[in-house]
Amino acid sequence: MKEKSFEKKISHIIDILFIAYLVMVFTMNSNATLNNLIAINAAVISVLIFYKMFLVGKVYYNRSIILLFIVSAFALISMIWAKNISFTIAKGVSLLINVIFMTLLYNNYHDEDRMNFMVKSFIFAGVVLCVLEISNQGLSGYFSMLFGGKRVYSEILNVNEIGIILAFGSLFTFNEILKKNYKYIPILVLFIIEILSASSKTSMIILTVGLLYLFFMKRKDENKKMPVKKRLIVLFVTVISIVLLIQLPVFSSITSRVSKLYETVMGTGNDMSTSERIALYKKGIEVFTEHPIIGIGFASSYVVTEPVIGKGVYFHSDLIEFLGCLGLIGAGIYYASLFLIATNNNKNRISGAIMCMILVGSITSCTYLQKFKFVLLVIAMLPMRYEYIIINDKVRNYFFKIVDMLKNPKIILYRIIRLNPINKRVSDKVFIKIEYEAKMNKKLNLDNPQTYNEKVQWLKLNDRKDYYTKMVDKANAKDYVKKIIGEKYIIPTIGVYDSFDKINFDKLPNEFVMKCTHNSGHVFIVKNKNKLDFDKIRKTIESDLKKNYYWVGREYPYKNIKPKIIIEKYIHDKNYSAIRDYKFLTFNGKTKYIYVSDNSHTKDQKIAFFDEKYHFLNIERDDYGKYNSIPSKPKNFELMKSLAEKLSKDTYHLRVDFYEIDGNVYFGEITFYTGGGFVPFKDEKWDYELGKEIKLPINKE
Repeated sequence: MKEKSFEKKISHIIDILFIAYLVMVFTMNSNATLNNLIAINAAVISVLIFYKMFLVGKVYYNRSIILLFIVSAFALISMIWAKNISFTIAKGVSLLINVIFMTLLYNNYHDEDRMNFMVKSFIFAGVVLCVLEISNQGLSGYFSMLFGGKRVYSEILNVNEIGIILAFGSLFTFNEILKKNYKYIPILVLFIIEILSASSKTSMIILTVGLLYLFFMKRKDENKKMPVKKRLIVLFVTVISIVLLIQLPVFSSITSRVSKLYETVMGTGNDMSTSERIALYKKGIEVFTEHPIIGIGFASSYVVTEPVIGKGVYFHSDLIEFLGCLGLIGAGIYYASLFLIATNNNKNRISGAIMCMILVGSITSCTYLQKFKFVLLVIAMLPMRYEYIIINDKVRNYFFKIVDMLKNPKIILYRIIRLNPINKRVSDKVFIKIEYEAKMNKKLNLDNPQTYNEKVQWLKLNDRKDYYTKMVDKANAKDYVKKIIGEKYIIPTIGVYDSFDKINFDKLPNEFVMKCTHNSGHVFIVKNKNKLDFDKIRKTIESDLKKNYYWVGREYPYKNIKPKIIIEKYIHDKNYSAIRDYKFLTFNGKTKYIYVSDNSHTKDQKIAFFDEKYHFLNIERDDYGKYNSIPSKPKNFELMKSLAEKLSKDTYHLRVDFYEIDGNVYFGEITFYTGGGFVPFKDEKWDYELGKEIKLPINKE
């Protein structure tokens, strides 16, 4: 639950940063400082989404994303035959970074339900762009140029780029209007005015394509397509309206540019901009015919266009750029990815319109490296069928360990002092202080400990009696316990061994429990020895036998235990599928708290806390799950409680574990330091409440 809540907080932060990212991309020019801000914002978004991916444990993708990664790799490989290696590498890396960022955004917004948020964020950023454009020119100056038939040049972005961005913004607002959200009409008017001021031919073409696609395509909630006759009427009215509208002065700039384009193409005029573009298209096609398979190297257009127009530029067409620079292979992969999105959008109208606009626009403009285009691709991808890879638990654990180390550098210091031979050169007090600060992320108060965890650390250092060793040795503890409470509570021992090789598995029963006598954890519950993974168990056991558990956490009772292997009879209750463990927390020989645990030593372990009368307490730990229903009181509760108090006589604090199997009570183990004194209580008040029960000789209580 806590993880889900944290995931939601991260999602909200990402949403805010995403809106800021779009605003910056739309409104910041090529100034290096401003571009650095965009890069920092994108980096923060990437880190947060990456972290969220590990929280969720999944990486989402689709076939188009895979193809875009392939084309990015091919672009970088093309440096082998590129005209300018450094330029190809720089642009190739830029493409790869954009694809990675696009993939991360897709992972955050992979659900079609999030399309609405991304679309409205795009519209909002478009409004900010328009407001800044108009304010930069001044309201009167802006409209004076607009109605005077002059092209309004921008100090923010290239005017063609502004036109293309707002063409998509107009598409999104028009779609909202079709859904009867009429409040978007003023925004659509604002976008159209700004497109007209930019006098961008490409933006008008792709906007027309997109609007027609939206208007004529079947809506999801419609049962039938619009009748052909009605469509023709609408088309006729639309064409007549456009013809009449372009006669207005506000359209004079763009109609003039379209007229010059037509005259230049037909050879009756000479528009410099159009002439340059045609020359670049011809050069690109020429390059492609000479190098049709793999092209001349990614972004090498900058090298071959300089002799043509006196400066190095791209071919002014995504299609020609890919054909000329990456040949049929690169262009084929790139356009295959786009067509996959266009044809696998589950009939989503807005996705289809986006891809129509992108594909048409790629013929007359070069936007394949523009950041906003990758955002549009994410929006268009959302209705597609996605797949995902589950992140391996070990990988996730390593990732979160690294994150924890970055949050708390003391963790790094703690890992260093655990290494041999440094470990044995560090005093117990220093080691415990560093370990506590690393695991609890706060300083340890040993002079006047107040919490449960602090007092357990104090006991580690100051309460050291030699007979404690016998109490925690899993083999010798049975003799110790037997003398105090009787043999009938002891789980039968099958054998104790000095090494793994001395175990004769043929003579063992089919079910048994195996563990080392000198440490905590690594309990192997074997229910069918024929399915036993001998190599895995051998590796773990032999590794454990070489370790002195005392040096792991400076728990003195373990220091002088001789490492051995103990195999016990497997016991289980017919009424429970899990092994239920009753853990009695005693303080100065009296039980104050109990917690019940199922599936101990597994990742599915669940616990529930109770007071000494078995009243449920709402105590939760971050490291364990909780029961769906409160475990019932065991029949032998009072017996187990009295046995625990007998065993904990003359101790400040002790945990004694029992099992109730088919009505019989069995001793489990004795623990001096529950959780090593690093119990992660969800509510810190319980750390203090349990701490009050430990009466240390230094306290004035």
